[in-house]
Parts: sequence; structure tokens; C-alpha cells
Amino acid sequence: MPYYKQIFVIDNDISTLKYIPREMLRRVATPQAYKYGKLDRAYHEAFEKEIGIYGSSYTNTMMVELGERLYFAAGSDKNIKLTTKDDLELFKGYIKAGLNNESD
Repeated sequence: MPYYKQIFVIDNDISTLKYIPREMLRRVATPQAYKYGKLDRAYHEAFEKEIGIYGSSYTNTMMVELGERLYFAAGSDKNIKLTTKDDLELFKGYIKAGLNNESD
């Protein structure tokens, strides 16, 4: 999905001189999809080499660190993962909006 916010690279805790253009960024959302055999081989390789999965729980990060090219598919901001309290509030808003639309 496109990324609309500004991203700056920090020089220190209080300043920056560098940003990353939004056009170069994409947001990724769950679910990600991989063929089981490829994923199984990648996890074994990552654990053997102690890369990728050791510093992150994200399969996509591990795959990139193993040199795999990732391909994007269209997504939606409505595809939410209920992980935080904010996610739950957003979900409640979707439910409420849906109920209000049914009565129209």
C-alpha cells in the first residue's frame, strides 16, 4: 500500500538532514503469502546462518535478508490486524459504521 507520512533519517536524537521520499516506500500488511517449501527452506537457512529471524519476527524481513525478492499485491487499510488497543477501537468503529449503514 502507498505510504503517505513523512519519514526522516535521524542524525542524532534531536535533528536530521535527510528524508526518504514517500514515492520510494510501500507499507506491507498481513497476510503475506509464501509457498510452504520455500518458506521452510528459508527458515532453516536463517537459523543456520543466524540471520533474518533472529533480529525480527517478520518473515518478510527474513526473506529480504536472505536475498529473496518480494513482490507487492494491492492492499487495503480496512485489512486490520487486532494487535493494539487502537486497532480494537478502529475495529469497533468499522462495526458501528456497518450497523449504522444497515438501518439506512
